[in-house]
Amino acid sequence: MTTTAGPAPDRAVVVPNYEPHQLEQISSLLSDGRMDITIRTIMVELNTNRCVARSILDELASRCGGTGGGGGWEDAAITA
Repeated sequence: MTTTAGPAPDRAVVVPNYEPHQLEQISSLLSDGRMDITIRTIMVELNTNRCVARSILDELASRCGGTGGGGGWEDAAITA
């Protein structure tokens, strides 16, 4: 019988599968406000797969969700 050490499945650590510069590149598109950011947009801009694009979109959405009425990306469009 073989056992493996590591976190339980419900406590798995989620590690981003994108590079910080990729997130910043898409963030700059979002801050320009000239286009909606979609998974497809991210895939085309970064020449990456759907999994990476989804991770970036999720991170951007979480950042945008935390903004109030004090500026930032509250008027930006992020769609899945």
